[in-house]
Amino acid sequence: MVLVRSSDDRPRTARMRGPAAALLVMLALGARAAGAFPAKLASSGKQDFAYGTAVESGGGPATGYKPESKLFYTADGRWWAVLGSSNGPSGSGVYLYRLDGSHVWQPNLRLPGADVWAKADTLLHGSTLYVALRDNRSVSGNPRVSQLYRLTYLGDGNWGTPQGPSSITTKNPETLTLALDSEGRLWTTFASGLDIYVGHTDPDGTSFSFTTLPVGEVTDDDISSVVAFGTSTNGHKIGVFWSDQAARRDWFAWRDDDDPIGAAWHIETAFGGGVGGCPTSRSSLCADDHMNLKPLGDDLYVAVKTSLNDPSSPNPADPLIALLHRDARGSWSSHRVSPVSQNATRPIVLLAPDLGAIWVFATKGSSVVAWQAELSDPDFDSNAFTTWTKSSAGSINDSTSTKQVITSSSGAVVETSQHNKATYFHNEFLP
Repeated sequence: MVLVRSSDDRPRTARMRGPAAALLVMLALGARAAGAFPAKLASSGKQDFAYGTAVESGGGPATGYKPESKLFYTADGRWWAVLGSSNGPSGSGVYLYRLDGSHVWQPNLRLPGADVWAKADTLLHGSTLYVALRDNRSVSGNPRVSQLYRLTYLGDGNWGTPQGPSSITTKNPETLTLALDSEGRLWTTFASGLDIYVGHTDPDGTSFSFTTLPVGEVTDDDISSVVAFGTSTNGHKIGVFWSDQAARRDWFAWRDDDDPIGAAWHIETAFGGGVGGCPTSRSSLCADDHMNLKPLGDDLYVAVKTSLNDPSSPNPADPLIALLHRDARGSWSSHRVSPVSQNATRPIVLLAPDLGAIWVFATKGSSVVAWQAELSDPDFDSNAFTTWTKSSAGSINDSTSTKQVITSSSGAVVETSQHNKATYFHNEFLP
């Protein structure tokens, strides 16, 4: 498969068949196995638009926080982002942006009634886009309502009128994510009041009913994330992953989509307590409130940060950024991505099964970097990272991308932010 360009410079695919196609695939997979990253748009990324000091003072840029996905791509090869800006064409607000053929974010439409500091999580299913907007700005008079929007993609860069917003919760969550099960129910989760809340709608509904997971109290620093995974062969499932710094481990709960709504959750230790190889002598420091989940069939991959850098004299070789893997049998394992000595933080993970690759992005020092490993054997070389976004004018942080797998024709886009300049930055692994 090779790329050609349409008249507006968007990627299109042309089929190459026979030995030439096989050679290209072999060369691509061989390059990945040898550790070569795909071509990037720019060596240190591309500066995007200024989002404004009102966003920064209102809780930070739209690219935060760790579990949430602000970007997605549609079937016609277009990349999109839901970002807050004080400088949009209709004034301050949250806009749906399209990445054009010149790699510039163009505002497409404004989400009605959304405060400029609201943080998105996006979920695309077919032509339907769901957007959760989390508003936890702590100022007098702000009701801090997290809201749900639903939009229909009409093709050729056009969207129907946004439906909503409808209220998700007023509990002021630090993070809020969405998943859609095989029955058409939306699911969400967040930590609040030392409990892990899980909510669902009726099939094709937008009104959430909430319960708490029957687990011990977490700390006020913990968070959770929801994911849909599984296959028709082994069953489709909804899972909830959360950090628990009180119990000193990361947990995972799951249920089959065809279980009765009130059925018990299956609860597993994902990391810590002797699971996943967290160092026994420091097992109390396995958990932290950093996570980013991606499903691939029956498997799950989770980028996490530990707290193994907390001691006054930490072991520099201990894993600070780790990739957790849950296989189809429900067995958890871990792979060190970055050690304590590198002091990285806020990881996200992207899966590229077409390329046999897995990427972890995280803030390291004043820039965002990326590590790569083979998807079939995610053994990361901690020192073999590439710079993703970097600026001589200040630090860059808060990576975000898509829930979707990366394909050989989609490329990968990861958005970041430069807080001191109130500006977005991004880079791309080109198709």
